[in-house]
Amino acid sequence: MGAPQAQNEKKQKLHELVDRLSPEQLEVAEALLEGVLARGRVTSQEGQLLVKLGGLWKDRDLDLSEEEFSEIRRELWGALGADSDQADER
Repeated sequence: MGAPQAQNEKKQKLHELVDRLSPEQLEVAEALLEGVLARGRVTSQEGQLLVKLGGLWKDRDLDLSEEEFSEIRRELWGALGADSDQADER
């Protein structure tokens, strides 16, 4: 399979996933994708794809503890239908 074909298949999969999102999930996905485009760097670690958003929240008036941030992350992944325990490990 060539690189252009693989890229087209990935785009198609993303389109299919987007079509399944609720309006609330769509807003979250949009914000994440905008962050990836604006600041994101993609790296690979132990076979996992990692997206470093580097400063995505820096201009926000947020003062969250690590515990609060982890709880919000679990709630977000739960709302997106992912296993919150796996999401917290990322």
